[in-house]
Amino acid sequence: MATYLTINGINLIVVPDIDTDYQIRMAELDYIGQNGSYTKGLGNKGRLLDFDVYVRPSDVQTIINLKNSDSKVKVVSKSKAGYNGYYQIKKFTSKEKLKHFIFSIQLQEYTTFNITTKTFINWKVTKKSTKSSKTSATTSLYKYLLKCPTLKYGSSNTKCVKVLQRMLRLNGYYITYKGSKLNVDGDFKKYTRWAVKLFQKEHKLKQDGIVGPKTKAKFKGKIGASTSSKK
Repeated sequence: MATYLTINGINLIVVPDIDTDYQIRMAELDYIGQNGSYTKGLGNKGRLLDFDVYVRPSDVQTIINLKNSDSKVKVVSKSKAGYNGYYQIKKFTSKEKLKHFIFSIQLQEYTTFNITTKTFINWKVTKKSTKSSKTSATTSLYKYLLKCPTLKYGSSNTKCVKVLQRMLRLNGYYITYKGSKLNVDGDFKKYTRWAVKLFQKEHKLKQDGIVGPKTKAKFKGKIGASTSSKK
């Protein structure tokens, strides 16, 4: 039986059917106003969902318009996974010939921040200082990764693998697998290879799970960015 994902009342048929084990990645980057006034938005606890869907021809342009306008949409699903809530369409691209109307859609959940204007002001943290600190740390990770040898399944360079895992996490990968949290352990095994392949697929690289110069280079300009800003 087909699973329907309803977006603003538009029924999308999900391929394959959604179940409780469907992969969920979590976005990491907060978007908070400098004075703490923005308490709702794309938060660091929101789910990041990827689906392949059938779309009726008459609904294609509507979905495209919702994506381009960055509108908040209401998602309803009767699946066991329970994805009901408000999301933003981050990606909506044709997977096969357009006449088949098969698309890849990515949704990022809107969440409520655990923060109030009062507590934010008491922190005395400015947007500039937070961004500068984060950028400095992630730039250091990226520079270190460039110095590492080619990394692949079974690589024994623990420190380099840990840096790779952190960079993947900063870009929205290697966070959870089937609901279980993945650890930065320096062990390049199947979960790290799986995350690398996802990263390579998104950046149109050969999906071999090997982190060489081409894959490393794709982290440039993406450091510290969640999937909310790159997909």
